[in-house]
Amino acid sequence: MLSVLCALLLASPAVADESKPAVLESSAILPQAQELIEVDALAQVIEEIDDPKALILIDIDDTLIDFETHIGCKKWRSQVKKSALKNYHDALTLYIARQLTMVPVETKTPAVIKELQQQGYFLFPFTARERDCWYDLQGIPDVDELTYQALLHAQMDFTQTSRPGYFDQMNQENFYRGIYFSKHSVGSEATKGETLKELLAPLLESQVSPQDIKVYFIDDKREQCESVLSALKELGIQGKAFWYRAYEKNHQDFDFAASLVQLESLLFDHAVLSNEEAAKRLAAKGHPTADQLIETILSRLHHSEDPALRAIISQSD
Repeated sequence: MLSVLCALLLASPAVADESKPAVLESSAILPQAQELIEVDALAQVIEEIDDPKALILIDIDDTLIDFETHIGCKKWRSQVKKSALKNYHDALTLYIARQLTMVPVETKTPAVIKELQQQGYFLFPFTARERDCWYDLQGIPDVDELTYQALLHAQMDFTQTSRPGYFDQMNQENFYRGIYFSKHSVGSEATKGETLKELLAPLLESQVSPQDIKVYFIDDKREQCESVLSALKELGIQGKAFWYRAYEKNHQDFDFAASLVQLESLLFDHAVLSNEEAAKRLAAKGHPTADQLIETILSRLHHSEDPALRAIISQSD
C-alpha cells in the first residue's frame, strides 16, 4: 500500500525530482548512529517508512502548508526581518495568518496524509508554533485553533490520526486537536529536539522501553532535524529525520517589492492580490523600490484609525 501512496505523490505536477533520497554526512552535532536523509518530496519519506507502528512527527509551516502568495512565505519573512519592517514582523505575520488561507506545499499531500491515517499510522504535526503566543507576542489567544483551521482548510485533519498504546503516557500539555505545539521563553526558540525530549520524558519514566519506540521526523530545516536526532540518541530511541526541501521549488519567482504591494492591498483595501496582480500593480506604480513602498506602508499604518491596524502598531512598540 505504501507504493500506492508514493505513486499518488509522484504523480503530482509539483514533484519534479523522483531521485532516491540522499543520506547526508553527519555534521559536528549529528550523532553518527542516527540517519539524516535529504528529500525533495513526501513520497521519498513514505518509501523509507519501514515500521507501521512508528511515531511520525511532521513540521507544519513550509512542510505541510505554505502561502500561495509572495506575502507571508518564508522568503518574505526573511526579507522583512532585514528591512525597516523588522520590528513589525511578528504583528504583521500574525495579521497575515489570520487573513490569508494556506495551501499544501505539495498538491497530493492531503490525500497521502488521509491514506496514512486510514491505515492506522501514528502521524502528528510537530510545530515550533505555541498555543498562546506568536513568535515573541505573548498572550495571543487561540493560536492553536488558528493552526488547526489552517490545516483543515488545506484538507488535513489530524484529529483523525490513530493513537499509539502509549499515547496517554506522553506529555499532553501542548497537544491540541491532533497537533503537538512547542513552548519556549520570550526571545528564544526551543529546538524540536528539546521539545521532543519534553514530549517523551514521561513515557520513558513509565514501563515503556525506548526499544519499543521508533520516530520518523520531517522538517524543512536541517538544524531541527539534527536537533531531533541528537535528542533521540540521548533518549536511546531509534529514528530517522528527513530534511524536506520541496518548499524550495515554490516561490522561485519571489519579488519582495511585489509582496509589499500585496501587503499594502491587504492592510488598507482588505483585498488579496495574486502574485500576477501584484506585479501588474507594481508596474502601474512605476516600479518603486522596496524602501519606498515600506515608507508608504508605515506612514499609512501610523495614520490609520482601523483598530486591527492600530493593534499592529501597539504590538510592535
